[in-house]
Amino acid sequence: MYSSRSKVIGSSLLLAAALLPILFHVPFHDKVVRTGVRIIRPIQRARKLRPVPFTAPTKSVASKYASNQHDQQGFSLALVRTISAHDAKSLVESFEAWEEFALGIDCHSSHHVTDLIISFSRIYDEQLYPSITAALKDVSATYAATDGWSGCIRSVKTFAANLSEHEDLYLPALAEEGNPMWVNGPNRQFERTFRHVQSTGIYDAMFLMESDTFPVAPAWLDNLIEEIRSNAPFALLGSKYNGDAWDDFADKLPLALLHHINGNSVYNTSHQFMEHIVSELEAEAGTLYNAISYDYRISQILLEGSSGLPPDFPYPNILDDDGGLVTLRPKPDKFGLWWKEYGEDDPVKESRIINNFATTAFILDDVDKDVSLIHGKSMYLPWDPYLHGSVSLVVSDWGEMDEPYKQFLYKIDASDHPFSQIVLIASFESRAQIRSVTEWAAATFSIPVAVQNRADKDFTHMDLCEAKVNTDYFMMTDVDHAPLTRIDLMFASDGSNRPVVPYVPSESSHCSNYKACAATLSQAREFFPAMDYFMLSEEILFSSSLRQEFCEEWKLREETKLPAAVAESAMGPTPTSYIAYLLQLGVGGSAYSFSDAIKEGSRKTFVPADPKMPLAMKYDLVDVASFKSEKDSQLPLFWRIPRSGGTTVEVLLAHCLELKVASSSGAALERNEGLLLNNNDRPNTLSLVANGKEQYVNVDVSNPEGIARAEELDLVGSGLADVFISPLLHEMSEVVFSPQPGRRATVFAIFRHPVERAASLFYYLQRLSKEDSSWAKLGNMTIDDYAVSSIAESNWMVRMLSNEAAAVDERHLEIAKDVVRKKIVVGLLSNMEESMQRFYSYFGWERKSGDWNPCEHRLLFDELLNANVHKKVDKVSKTWGLLAANNALDVALYEYAVELFDIQGRGLSVSSSDSDEEAVLHRRHDSSSTELRQVLDLAVDRRMTDYPSSHSEGKGKGSTSHSSGEKCGSIRSNSKKLKCLKRKMW
Repeated sequence: MYSSRSKVIGSSLLLAAALLPILFHVPFHDKVVRTGVRIIRPIQRARKLRPVPFTAPTKSVASKYASNQHDQQGFSLALVRTISAHDAKSLVESFEAWEEFALGIDCHSSHHVTDLIISFSRIYDEQLYPSITAALKDVSATYAATDGWSGCIRSVKTFAANLSEHEDLYLPALAEEGNPMWVNGPNRQFERTFRHVQSTGIYDAMFLMESDTFPVAPAWLDNLIEEIRSNAPFALLGSKYNGDAWDDFADKLPLALLHHINGNSVYNTSHQFMEHIVSELEAEAGTLYNAISYDYRISQILLEGSSGLPPDFPYPNILDDDGGLVTLRPKPDKFGLWWKEYGEDDPVKESRIINNFATTAFILDDVDKDVSLIHGKSMYLPWDPYLHGSVSLVVSDWGEMDEPYKQFLYKIDASDHPFSQIVLIASFESRAQIRSVTEWAAATFSIPVAVQNRADKDFTHMDLCEAKVNTDYFMMTDVDHAPLTRIDLMFASDGSNRPVVPYVPSESSHCSNYKACAATLSQAREFFPAMDYFMLSEEILFSSSLRQEFCEEWKLREETKLPAAVAESAMGPTPTSYIAYLLQLGVGGSAYSFSDAIKEGSRKTFVPADPKMPLAMKYDLVDVASFKSEKDSQLPLFWRIPRSGGTTVEVLLAHCLELKVASSSGAALERNEGLLLNNNDRPNTLSLVANGKEQYVNVDVSNPEGIARAEELDLVGSGLADVFISPLLHEMSEVVFSPQPGRRATVFAIFRHPVERAASLFYYLQRLSKEDSSWAKLGNMTIDDYAVSSIAESNWMVRMLSNEAAAVDERHLEIAKDVVRKKIVVGLLSNMEESMQRFYSYFGWERKSGDWNPCEHRLLFDELLNANVHKKVDKVSKTWGLLAANNALDVALYEYAVELFDIQGRGLSVSSSDSDEEAVLHRRHDSSSTELRQVLDLAVDRRMTDYPSSHSEGKGKGSTSHSSGEKCGSIRSNSKKLKCLKRKMW
């Protein structure tokens, strides 16, 4: 693998993270006294890694040393440095640390011999690659000047892998474009270099040491060779990833990736197991296995051989010959035989001498005490109060009812942090409240807490400029975040003592895909037009003096703007504008050291706080735990879970019970009748739109825009709706309803097993793809392909109930359970009759005949509307497993809802009264009336596709509108036109 290019493991991480976005962070370390002067201690991070059968820890250096045969016979090591055509500069610079840290104590009298072999990916040609030739001459000169680095390196040799320009590829961007050759260069270079070293017959092992693997301790080569000797025989000796970039989602990464030994390792060139592995890599060169980097692929082979687990393929944009998702053919028989023969001897050892941080930024404290070599990009210094000055923490509180600042202060007080003061900024109601909070904080915490009232309670974005700090630096966060157990700050290691500031490049998709990032950069470019850094606000140290100068300039600029321009810049001063101001003054580079967070990672200090039930759900939804409807609120809100009988419930309420409904149907009917030309032509008053006996309010509460309009027109206050239907529970509770009596909603819902729901959704969308090009990609997919694709549904219910569009985990599941338990009257699709009886009883809806009438019976017993007939998924099938794994949290929530259904049933004391078989037959006969048949046909045509997508551009994203270019106005049939319009809305 090449040194100056982005690392294979880094790109693997980005792709894996995109597929498996899991929020999980548990750092561990010693707790120390918090005085603002921290005792520096190595981090002891307890990794929650799943067990893996193919690695073993190294034995202590002395354990086998005395009896090892190499002590008598000598030991020969090939130290290989791989380079590509663009690595001339990094090759020369990589040997600077060799002069700082001696390779050995007395190499001239040692029993080992080491040759440095520089492996070039192409052919050595001075005319084609003059910079490489010059770099080799520099290395040779350094070798001579240092007496072969004090006699520890016998000779410097070169090897050419002879790859063509077409073969010598290492471009992670190609993987995103679907090119399986993206990592061909490093893969082929490794194999050919291994074979070259092996063919000489003079080396016992090969140590692949890339240019960004550097020593951090004296006698590092001696230490490495002693570790090799004391742990022989082995096939592979190296290190797993030791950085913290994976902590958030390590438990969800593929085992082979999580436990893979990085390519900077020692390879036993004479071990038969290693021979088998390299031969397999060579045989796979022309296949899709070659899209896996060689070190990751070695890990897959070891895992499959030791446990039988098939290999994963983490690159969804690379497709097979048929245009489908790639499934690598497992080879358990072959690899199992290899493991049976060699596995008992622990052929793979984890090094204590080498630490692997890959491209992740790290500080000296992260390095284990026995480490001599580090594979990493950037090492920084930890905070030292005597070198770097004092630091305060400014915490913004938004005045929520639950006083979250208290929980934040408890957490920061319990953490290991560098802060000498906390400044809490909030919008307090009175001086007495400020005094009360100040006295409470002083009596509770060891760290001083200054309580500051916000100058403008209606404008909360000036805290950066308003914060009163008396330290050299300060950081900022808010009560929606929580401190890590240990907070580490990074400073440049070049002697300048500059704070390190991570940034996201403006051209990166991590910025360009977000409007907030673009708006922030636009404001920053008013100070510095060339600004192309987006600063991570939770990870920047503000200089107190430079902040003051910036804020004065910012306020002066705002005063000269027209009122409309000021309104547009209501985000207030930002960290990005602060840095842009410094760059404009020409002092940014001297004040800070900048680090690309995409390439090098960043040092987390604060993370989103543990999720809680969204406040809107907590206060704007009626608590149903007592199983008694509150008299001050008769505002039933049906939370519509996709593919779970929602159409049936809506028609039953609107047609059979003749309730006035606010859903998506009123707006669709209004457009269908030609009252509207487009969504912007809606009238600014609410009214009812009739469809026979059905009456709908002319709103669409299935999307955020429609919900905002409903609130603007005071849908609740109008009294037009008897029942509300929407899939967006949080948006409805936050925007349409409120905590005041008579304006809170009471929620009911029908739950369906998530796997059955996901399968129904797939077949429905696949059928829809024949008419709507937005879903064309599903046309040739199998359901298994869909299950592992980026458009598959992933824990939709948990996301909606916790109001989290991105990564969700067990914490969000607990919130979802809390919402279901406290706020939802539960129904089950598997027991629709009992569910509807409970809803009727809870909301006081009376059946005219005292029993199910023909309308109700037809809906509940004869056919579910909008039902999608498809092959059922077998519970023991691979498909069920894939869909269940993709919706594991939703499955757990559904099982919880089933339990609640039983508990609520006992509280409501509702039971079925349908026991008269002749009455049932009579009702079925009557249900064939012409009027009802027409209503049912129209309901089926609606298709009710108001579905907030967790399958739009990736799992967990927000609602997305798909336009197929279909022209609905030319359709004559009203029912088909409505069907078309509903699809366009989706």
